[in-house]
Formats: sequence, C-alpha cells, structure tokens
Amino acid sequence: MHHALGGRILALDVGDVRTGVAVSDELRVTARALETVATAQLASRLPELVSEYGAATVVVGRPRNLDGTLGSQAAKVETLVAKLRQLSEAHFVYEDETGTSKLAEAAESPENPAAGSDAAAAAVILSGYLAGRNERSNA
Repeated sequence: MHHALGGRILALDVGDVRTGVAVSDELRVTARALETVATAQLASRLPELVSEYGAATVVVGRPRNLDGTLGSQAAKVETLVAKLRQLSEAHFVYEDETGTSKLAEAAESPENPAAGSDAAAAAVILSGYLAGRNERSNA
C-alpha cells in the first residue's frame, strides 16, 4: 500500500506495562524516540499520535522465540493490534523486534532522555523497518 509522501510512520515497542513510541521524519528516513505510554492507555493515546503526526502507518514490534516461531508475547501484541486497528485508520505492519532492547540501551536518545528505553527500542524497530523499506524500494 503506497501512502502519500510526507506522512510520518509511528512505531510501537509493546510491553505488558509500558509501550515505547517512536516517529519517523517526514521523509521517512530517520527515526527518533518519542515517548513511553502505559500500555493500558495506548488505545486512547495512539489515535491522538496518529492524528498529531499525520501517520499513515504504524509499525509494531513483534517478538519471536529463539527458534524463529511466534510465542505468547507475540500473541498478546497481535491481540492489542487487533483492538488498535478498530480505533485508527492507520495501516499496521509488524517488524521483527528480536534484539531491539539491547540495541536500544546503546542508542538511548540523548536529545530526549525522558522518552526512556522503551521509546528507544521503538526507534530501533522503526529504523530497521525504514532500512528494509528503503532496500525494498531500491531493488
């Protein structure tokens, strides 16, 4: 699905308690940590963020087990995404989040330390998605 140029992309690193949120720049090249939201509040906060940033796409990190299969945490994420899809017109896509927490610890945002490690993990997920998207579009 092709969206108009200029629309940003949001990313979520969903946890049982907290969800990190990241946003792309308008050209969809870079990602930055935005904020951390209580997962219980995500259904009310995400539509606000989609509207505020004009996001047409929301990338959601989906964890895999070491053997590559989807486990119980992935099922929780999928259940939440099904609920979020009913509340937003954005297009939701999954991105493998394996190893993002460790990368996020090394890449926490110095310009926005209040965003926290969950948001930094979302930025890592979004960066991976953007890199893959650019590779696919240049193929």
